Amino acid sequence: MITKFGLEGNAIYALSGEIQAELASEKEAIIYGDFKPTFDLKKLIEKINYSKSNITTTLKEKLKLPKVIIALLKTSLTKEEFLNIEILANFIKHFPLQIKSAGPIDEAISTTGGVALTEVNSNFELKKIEDHFCIGEMLDWNAPTGGYLIQACASMGAYLANELNNR
Repeated sequence: MITKFGLEGNAIYALSGEIQAELASEKEAIIYGDFKPTFDLKKLIEKINYSKSNITTTLKEKLKLPKVIIALLKTSLTKEEFLNIEILANFIKHFPLQIKSAGPIDEAISTTGGVALTEVNSNFELKKIEDHFCIGEMLDWNAPTGGYLIQACASMGAYLANELNNR
């Protein structure tokens, strides 16, 4: 999803660990988006070539690309590149997205940080403090957000409860 601040969504969340590491070491990260993942490059070129409409109309009507994606393509490519079907198709399939920073902490759905996974054993017990456990967002792991995060935290809790009952 493209927002006024930047990008968010499941694909970004899945890459958040790598993006954060890249931002820490390089001060920016580049990821590549595929705006038409259901087509391979050859099929995409064929779809664009086959259309009798102008390229913008083809992108809207035949490829069903959202206006914001078309605007990104138009501002990222020269007019000549935009009109070159092979260059355009390559950009649709492999669009570079530059990330300069993470969103403001006040707007974050979840954050990085917490107890390092190396500091807990397989039962989530702190190695240095017996009978003290850390699960869910207490741990430093790139947790999925939304219902997935709730499920992951609940599953960790259920696992830990089962382990404690079997002691």
